[in-house]
Amino acid sequence: MRTRRFGISREWLVEKIREEVAVTLRARDRLLEMCATPYEDTVSLQGEVLETDIRHQRFQFWMDEGTGVSAMFTAGQEEIVTTALKNHSAVRIQVDGRAEFSADGKVQRITQVDLLRLVPSGQTDYDESAPAIEDVLLGISKEVAVEEWEQLPQDLGENLDQHIYGSSDSV
Repeated sequence: MRTRRFGISREWLVEKIREEVAVTLRARDRLLEMCATPYEDTVSLQGEVLETDIRHQRFQFWMDEGTGVSAMFTAGQEEIVTTALKNHSAVRIQVDGRAEFSADGKVQRITQVDLLRLVPSGQTDYDESAPAIEDVLLGISKEVAVEEWEQLPQDLGENLDQHIYGSSDSV
C-alpha cells in the first residue's frame, strides 16, 4: 500500500532515514513526526463482512485472517452491507474512501466511505486486456541497444544494492 503525506512517499522517507544525511534540527523533528504519528490517506480495500451493527450503522470487514477494519455506512448503503454479511462466503465488499493508518502504515479504521460495492469472492479488479508485465518488460528491453546492455556489470544480479546504492550492505 502506497501513501503520501506532506508530498513525500513514506518509502522514500524510510530509505533516506537509513542513510546518513545532514539535516537541521527542525527538519529532523519534522521527519520524526512524519514517521511516528498516525495519518490519514485514501484507500480502496476489499474484505469479508463478518459483523454489522445496524443501529449504529457500523460494520467490520476482514481483509485477511488477522486484519479487521471497521467502517460506518449510511442508510442508503445498508442493503449493500447486509447483503455482504448474509453472503459473506460468496462476496466481498469493496470500500473506497479514507482511512486512518498507524505510524507503521497499517490501516486502523475507515474514516470516510465514498463508495461501497459488492465483489464476487475471488474476483480481483484488474484489466484483463492489459498485457502481462513480462510482455511489457520484454518490449522495453528490446528498445535498449545491445551496446547499452553490454555496459551493465556482469555481477549486477548478485550485487544489485552495491551497484545502485554504492553499498554492499543489504537494505
